[in-house]
Amino acid sequence: MVDKRFLDAFFEYPVEILERGGVYLPDHIELEFLKEEKSRPKVSVYEKTKSGRKKILELKLIMVAER
Repeated sequence: MVDKRFLDAFFEYPVEILERGGVYLPDHIELEFLKEEKSRPKVSVYEKTKSGRKKILELKLIMVAER
C-alpha cells in the first residue's frame, strides 16, 4: 500500500522531500514527478543545459510480490 500523505508531499515537493531524507541535488539537476490516473508513478531526472534540459534518469514504481 502506498502512503498517500507521502505520495502527495512528494508530488508537490520532490526536492524538499529528498533533502529531508539526506539526498541533496546540485542546482543543475531538476526532478519531475508524474502520477497519472491509470499509470505507475514515475520520477524523471533532468540535467539543465544551455540549450534546455536533458533527461538522464527515469524511475517507475513497480510492485513485486515475494513469498
